[in-house]
Amino acid sequence: AVPIQGGHLLYSMHAMAALWSEHSFVRKASKRSSSCLTSGILAGLARLGSSGQFSGGDDPSKAGGDNPSKAPFLYSHGPRGVSLLMSLSQGVGQYLDSADQTARLGGMRVACSFSALTGHDLSFPELIEVEEKEEKERRKLRKSAISLNASKRRGNGSIKDGFLLSSQKEQEEGKGKEQE
Repeated sequence: AVPIQGGHLLYSMHAMAALWSEHSFVRKASKRSSSCLTSGILAGLARLGSSGQFSGGDDPSKAGGDNPSKAPFLYSHGPRGVSLLMSLSQGVGQYLDSADQTARLGGMRVACSFSALTGHDLSFPELIEVEEKEEKERRKLRKSAISLNASKRRGNGSIKDGFLLSSQKEQEEGKGKEQE
């Protein structure tokens, strides 16, 4: 993994989490904006979690929190003086209260992501059900794409084979009919 230089990703994560957890953003943002920001947060958490280093400086003990040894970047305080974990937790609560299923699922995904980073196992039956449906749909689409590609290859081959294998007499008869 490429080392995270100067905490730029962590700073960006604090900014994204601040916007993502804002009450007005949760309630009024378009589904696309909310989905994009949720994806960015998930990608950032995955990147910070896989880095294996504290991104807010050289001393992980400055991260604070209950258990700074597990994903210490979650406990670091950002420009607003709030830890990343606190911002994300506040946002998750608002997303889980949302009537919109897409928003709720986004909140569940973020909650599962940061809870896994802290060593806690968290799951939501609604999220598991939706992810299973999505996986079935992906498999179905892959299977149909493979089937379509195979039939295209067979189809193109059979046209050429049919033309090339037709008898000379049949080809001449076809030309004779065209001239009439």
